[in-house]
Amino acid sequence: GAVDFIAKPFDVDLMVQSIHRHAISALSTEPMNMLPPPASTGAFPVIPGIETRQAQLRLGDDMVLFHSLLSRVVEQFADEPSRIRADLDAGNPEDAARRLHTLRGVLGNVAAVKAGELTSLAEAAIKDGKTDIIPDALRQVEAALNQLVAAIRPILAMPNPKSPAAPRQEATEAQLDELMKALDDRNMEALDLFERLRTGLPEEVIAATIPAMEALKFEDAAIALRRWLKETADAAS
Repeated sequence: GAVDFIAKPFDVDLMVQSIHRHAISALSTEPMNMLPPPASTGAFPVIPGIETRQAQLRLGDDMVLFHSLLSRVVEQFADEPSRIRADLDAGNPEDAARRLHTLRGVLGNVAAVKAGELTSLAEAAIKDGKTDIIPDALRQVEAALNQLVAAIRPILAMPNPKSPAAPRQEATEAQLDELMKALDDRNMEALDLFERLRTGLPEEVIAATIPAMEALKFEDAAIALRRWLKETADAAS
């Protein structure tokens, strides 16, 4: 029954805006007098369909990581609605729902909130077997995704950005051991540990691990981290 979410780290302006939006919607059928969106700061570009401030907060102002996640949306998921329809036509609704779930996580990573909401609704329709609304739900997902991809492409055509982030400090072996133990134990503390160590992990590792962490799939996150640790150890030997 959820209709929205506020990503960590919490931002007071976003929280007030979200509460205001839903409170007014619940109390009145009149058009809402929306609060203006918070102004963008830093190097993050304004992209239609993406809540820039939320993306900045979620990614710690890491423009390089943001650029990488935007690339993933375009390169790996631009044609996902076609694959979802193919799964449904082949009688595999579970696979279709799984694709939508993954897409929702990817969209959440870049704070594409509206497209993520539509994706969540389509996923729920498939899981609930609501065949009468599935086609329209998928059309809405496809339209939102197409608009998002079209808005992202010009950003990706620009020179690769450089984040003005703090100097990177490599995660220590002890810190990584602590994170791996929390993941193996399915301990929610793993979320905070991961956030603290993000600046000490390579960009490709962060991009591969974020979807699993967002979905609380700690086992998948542990697999991604172990794969990187093994590759690092093999390269050093």
